[in-house]
Amino acid sequence: SFKRVQLNEMRWVPIAEEDAVSEMWLVWPKHHEQSPAARNFRIHLLNALR
Repeated sequence: SFKRVQLNEMRWVPIAEEDAVSEMWLVWPKHHEQSPAARNFRIHLLNALR
């Protein structure tokens, strides 16, 4: 579950509809180095798409 991922830069917001589909954009500032947690999160997401 994505809920296990906790980052200072993120906030989880409940969706009212039970069958809702949401889109997730993974973005970060180009000039800002990612934290190890954010880097691992990105890697896991990209691997899940394969």
